[in-house]
Amino acid sequence: MRKPAIFPRTLLFCTLPLAALTLNAAPGISGTRTTDITPGSFSVVWLSNEAATAGLEVYSDPGGTNPVVGAVITGHPLFNDSGAVKVDAEDRGVMKAMAAGLDPATTYYFRTVTISKAVSSVTTGTLTAVQTANTVKRISPAAFGQANPVIRFDCYESDGVTPAEGSLMLVSISGALTDLASFVGEHSVPAPTVLLDLNNLFSAATGETLILNGGEALTLTHVRGPGREETYTFYLPANDGTARTLDPYLVEERLASPVLMPRKTGEGIVQYFMEFPVTPGKVYQIQYSNTGLDSPDWQVGADSGFEVSDDRLFWYDNGEPRSDSPVSSVPRRFYRAVEVVYP
Repeated sequence: MRKPAIFPRTLLFCTLPLAALTLNAAPGISGTRTTDITPGSFSVVWLSNEAATAGLEVYSDPGGTNPVVGAVITGHPLFNDSGAVKVDAEDRGVMKAMAAGLDPATTYYFRTVTISKAVSSVTTGTLTAVQTANTVKRISPAAFGQANPVIRFDCYESDGVTPAEGSLMLVSISGALTDLASFVGEHSVPAPTVLLDLNNLFSAATGETLILNGGEALTLTHVRGPGREETYTFYLPANDGTARTLDPYLVEERLASPVLMPRKTGEGIVQYFMEFPVTPGKVYQIQYSNTGLDSPDWQVGADSGFEVSDDRLFWYDNGEPRSDSPVSSVPRRFYRAVEVVYP
C-alpha cells in the first residue's frame, strides 16, 4: 500500500512563517548625523528605506542603561508649520528628531528609533555620543556691524519641476559648531523653497555668532531620501552689513564633471550644459574658474551677459571662445551665474 505524500503539506507549513517575516521586516536606516547642537538640545537626521516615524532614546552612559530623565524628544520638529511637512518627510523616509531639556557641555549617548508606518516594526540605531555646547551667544547685527544673510533655495525632485515637499536641506561651513538642517516648506514658506538663516551658525571656538564677511564656502546638501542626495558648494558675496535674503544663483559653484551634463556634438566636441534658477527680467553673467576653491579666479564666459525672460538660465561650455580652453583640458572647472546690477 502506497503511503500518502506529505511533502506539499510540509512545504505549505514552511512558507507561511517566511511570508509573515518578510511583511514585518524592520525599516533599514542609514546616513545618521547630528545637527543644530545648542547648550540644551541637539537634533539627529537619518534616512529610512520606507515611510516611518522618528524618535530618539537618550542616555547618560555609554552602555545605554541610564535614560536621561527630563529629556524631551520631538520627532520631526518643525517651526511655524501645520504638520503637512512632517507627513511628507516621513513618507519619503527623511527622519529627524530633537532631544531638548539637556544640560550644557555634557556628553550624551543616543540611538535613533525608526517605526514603520506600514506594520509598526521598529529599528533602533547604534548608540552614538554627542556633546552639547558649553554656550552659544547670538551677537546682534548692531554689535558687529553686519547681519549674516538668509539663504533661499528652491528644491525640486530629480525632474527639476516637481517641488520636493518634505525633503531636507543641510548647510555646513568650516568653523561652525554644527550643521544646520531645515525642511522644505518649513517656517511657513511654501514648497519648493527652503530658508536657511545663517545667523543661527555659531563658532566652534567661541560659541558666539559665526560672523560671515564674504568669500566663505557653504556646502548645501539636499536630502530627498535614501540614495537621493545632491550637494552644492557656494561662495558668499561680500557682506554689506544689511539683513538680506540671497538666492543661491548669485554665488553658485558647480563641478563640471559630476554635476553638469556632458553632450557630444557632431564634431566630437564635448559640451557641458548647465542650468541656473534665475529671476525673469534680470541680467545675468556666467563666470567660470579653473583654480581651486580657496582662491577662485573668476573669468567671464562669452555670450553670457543677457536679460532672461524665464526662471531658468541655460548655458553651455565647449571651450573657446566661450571659455579659455576645453573643459577636458583642466582638472576642475567651477561655474556661477551672477546677477549684473547697474548703478
